[in-house]
Amino acid sequence: MYVNIQSFIEEMNLAYETNFKVTKETLLDDLRVILTHLEEKRKQEQIEFVHGIGKRKTKLQKLTEELQTYYERQERYNTHNQLFEGRNSYFKTDTDATFMHMKDDHMRNAQLKPAYNVQIG
Repeated sequence: MYVNIQSFIEEMNLAYETNFKVTKETLLDDLRVILTHLEEKRKQEQIEFVHGIGKRKTKLQKLTEELQTYYERQERYNTHNQLFEGRNSYFKTDTDATFMHMKDDHMRNAQLKPAYNVQIG
């Protein structure tokens, strides 16, 4: 996704003659700065965003919406990576549990279920 964001930023730089850059370490902060710049540009040019059928979006609105989706996805990826904590997997409803191979049922179906790796001793 980082490559997609970089190509998007390059396209935006060409369209609006700006010089924004993003790095992997400060990706969310860079995207937030660019979003605020686009919002200021919208207010400065007094562009009203449109929604619905029969309305044409401006280039600024398309760029803003796409950048907003990139920002939201990156936030979600960061929270998932924090939940991993060096593990291979985690369960959505119980983030402390990991997926483990449990006993086969009577039809010999193996199931991956959330479980804890507890060692007593």
